[in-house]
Amino acid sequence: MQAELQARQAALQLDTDELRHARNMQARNLISDMETERRRIAVNAAQAAVTAATQAVQEAEHATQAATAQVNEARAALNDLTITAPVAGRVEYRVVEPGSVLPAGGRVYALLDPVDPYMTVFFPTAQVMKLKTGDQARILFDGLPTPIAAEVSYIDSSAQFTPKYVETATEREQLVYRVKLRVTQAAQAHYGRLLKAGMTGEAYIQSRPDTPWPAVVTAGR
Repeated sequence: MQAELQARQAALQLDTDELRHARNMQARNLISDMETERRRIAVNAAQAAVTAATQAVQEAEHATQAATAQVNEARAALNDLTITAPVAGRVEYRVVEPGSVLPAGGRVYALLDPVDPYMTVFFPTAQVMKLKTGDQARILFDGLPTPIAAEVSYIDSSAQFTPKYVETATEREQLVYRVKLRVTQAAQAHYGRLLKAGMTGEAYIQSRPDTPWPAVVTAGR
């Protein structure tokens, strides 16, 4: 459209120049009145062509704007219908089935946040007093052949009763402190999808540097 408009404008400019030249020659009786009139008619036709081309360009621009508005509206509707996860996690299980009506804020999938895999363990007062955040730890998850490197990331300041899933009645009668062992980033990168929510296992925390304890497999080995 723009190219055609520019061509029509160039043709109008040429016809206008020829009409001006013809009028100069007519004033000196070098051409007839009919020739000058022919040039005037050509200018009028070229002007009409420019007007038509300009209108066509404007209509095309309006159509483009309308199409762009429709595309933006469709994208907005698509965004409203797109479900996004709050974290780049891994799907553990599906909460609702396809075709179900989902209320606002409803859950679709249960996700495991791979950035923060950890194990919660419980220690009595005598042992927890020897621990501090940052202490090195090892977690031997059931189903994995080798221990995983971890560290103490949290120690509860309040005692609580031993959880009911602890085996013996004697242990259930004791007050314990909750301790959180977070898997190191290197171990996360190494084991990746093998780490899942709800995994059970045994935990070890290094109490003395000279005490032998489970070795871990690093990413380079």
